[in-house]
Amino acid sequence: MFNVIKALSAVVLVFSICNLSSFAMSPDEYCKIHKDSGAPGTCTVHGNCAVLTTNLGTEECKVCTDGGCELVDNCNKCSE
Repeated sequence: MFNVIKALSAVVLVFSICNLSSFAMSPDEYCKIHKDSGAPGTCTVHGNCAVLTTNLGTEECKVCTDGGCELVDNCNKCSE
């Protein structure tokens, strides 16, 4: 019984580690997904950000970190 609990704990630990790493996304990966989806507008990489330019000419910046890419209110938060 103890070996079953030990093995189950190891499986849960490995699964958790794999899931945490799946949230990381680079700006390149974000832009690739944007392009492959056929969404309107363009996506360019600017430092640690994916910059989306809409068909209306507005820009949205998404900072990409280990937790994924999040919309920021100011593109100055992007690193060079």
